[in-house]
Amino acid sequence: MSYIVGDYRNIAILQVSNLPILLQVFTIYLVLEINFMNTNVGTVDRLIRLLLAAALFYLGFFVYGGTGLGIGLVVVGSVMLVTALVGFCGLYQLLGIRTNKANKYS
Repeated sequence: MSYIVGDYRNIAILQVSNLPILLQVFTIYLVLEINFMNTNVGTVDRLIRLLLAAALFYLGFFVYGGTGLGIGLVVVGSVMLVTALVGFCGLYQLLGIRTNKANKYS
């Protein structure tokens, strides 16, 4: 499946048919990301956060399920997932860190 994405300045054809469905959705979301959002997390950083969130969910639900450690891992994984999807990290904002080089005007 191919998607034509972009705006009047640049158009790209995105091939996502061989990816798992969740990764397809995330990839399309990144490409079609809302431009008015104040993002400070770059694309590579977001993908790493998404993978870490998946690992933390697995550990929290299946390995340490029902324990305090399991709950903590799920909470941290949830924060990682939200920051990966939204593209904004409050801790980065406080520390003045920006891994998103494309959004310099916000």
